[in-house]
Amino acid sequence: MTETSKSANNLDKIHYLNSAMFPMSYFCQNKCPYCSYRVNDGESALVLNVPYLIIQLVKEAAATGCKEILCVSGDRPDKYSKVRNRLGIWGFDSYLSYVYTICEMVFLEGFIPVVEVGSLSGLSDYQRLSEICSLVRINLDAVNGSKHSKIYPESPGKLIETRLKNIRWAMQAGIPVSTGLLVGIGETPAYRQKMLNELMNLHKEYGLLHDVILQNFVPQSDTVFAKKSGCDDSKLIQTIQQAQSTLSDDVILSVNPTTVHSIKKVLESGVTDFGRLYSGKNLFFQDALDSPDTVIDTIANNGYEAVERLSLSQAYIAKKRYPDKLSQLFISSSADLEL
Repeated sequence: MTETSKSANNLDKIHYLNSAMFPMSYFCQNKCPYCSYRVNDGESALVLNVPYLIIQLVKEAAATGCKEILCVSGDRPDKYSKVRNRLGIWGFDSYLSYVYTICEMVFLEGFIPVVEVGSLSGLSDYQRLSEICSLVRINLDAVNGSKHSKIYPESPGKLIETRLKNIRWAMQAGIPVSTGLLVGIGETPAYRQKMLNELMNLHKEYGLLHDVILQNFVPQSDTVFAKKSGCDDSKLIQTIQQAQSTLSDDVILSVNPTTVHSIKKVLESGVTDFGRLYSGKNLFFQDALDSPDTVIDTIANNGYEAVERLSLSQAYIAKKRYPDKLSQLFISSSADLEL
């Protein structure tokens, strides 16, 4: 029984992570119509974040009890000369070296580093990250092939073949993978099932599919899809049922509660993990439907117990599926949460 199973007493436990985001770059090679993260132009365009600013973030995160920092960026920002020039000025020989340095600073400040950067160049990139990174997030955000060119005409990094290849590379490098589906952007139930099957095939081969996150499409301000209707919860519940019947017991099924209309319905569906609740700004869903505090209150008001977990499940921690240098962090963080 995993930590996301029903508790022995009459009170069901809903697990979540207390996390904070550190944006490394807002530059992105993709132009996804629903994304509010990418900013390649204007005063708010973040070419590369100054590494030492991580110290300020972790101080704020520590005050909220955070145990991990999610280091995020757009997909392949180094495709742009502004980013490459900045890397050179700062003395980095590659974008990957910069990402590694940020993760190392997170670790040195006493936090567990998790990475979400879209796609990388190959297996060797993930092998290097495996020395410092506890988990990588590589979302699929897949749509049916017939609709791909309409939804992602200028998003080369969103090709499903590219995403699945990156997941495979990460697993080959020994890194646990968090992935997910964005529900309601142009995919059919049959296609969602196909994607879930693809993920399980990779898990059967490598055993490193840590969690699958489901989240509704919620229109974000100042995006191409800003006036598009959001996804209703019925599609999400259907996808939850598909995932429950497809994923093995050792894969955490997670739902982003800040993108659903009725958290109660999600709780009643049997989901027992709500993934990351961010202290500070959620840069991916700036127009979220609920705040983290509201989510925690809703869990309690519906007769459930909100229980904090770490970046990796207890089963992964027990098997030491993390870099050796993160060992003490997982030991101390587990003790703090009495896991």
